[in-house]
Amino acid sequence: MFRGRARGRAYARGTVRRTLPPLEFLKKTYEIVDDPSTDSVISWGQNGNSFIVSNPEEFARNLLFRLLPPTPYTNFRYFTLKLKGYGLEKVEQSEHEWEFANEDFVRGHPERLKNIIDIYEARLESIHDLHVKPMIDRMRSYCRAGGNAVTFFKERREERYRELRESMEKEALANALERQCNV
Repeated sequence: MFRGRARGRAYARGTVRRTLPPLEFLKKTYEIVDDPSTDSVISWGQNGNSFIVSNPEEFARNLLFRLLPPTPYTNFRYFTLKLKGYGLEKVEQSEHEWEFANEDFVRGHPERLKNIIDIYEARLESIHDLHVKPMIDRMRSYCRAGGNAVTFFKERREERYRELRESMEKEALANALERQCNV
């Protein structure tokens, strides 16, 4: 049974929250980056507008547990995906392999982290309005017409499988034609 939802995460009765809310995740990441005792593993970039994970293995082993709950998928890759989800992009033109930046993740300005969350939540709301809400509306109409939600989703799944099969068949046909033309 679910007791309630907080920021889109469901919490089972009697369990501890599994992940930090977005702002807490970013604050903790900021604190770890800002902590001089972790500089051998993770530190600010030269200008203070990025941070560098210089030792991903040690970071995953000794610091990641402060940010993410221990699960089978809690690893450095998962951490990088979470960063990307919040808009902290990997710096491509960097001499460091694992350098991340966002215009609001800046040394000396932890108050700017809120801007990252505002953008993140707006993006989630946009995705909801664009994809989830129309699906829910179609399901409600289907149920009002006498169907049930399980049947609705089974039919949508079958519809999607059919679309994927057709797409794969078209691609295979196009590849076959291309091979014949190149012979």
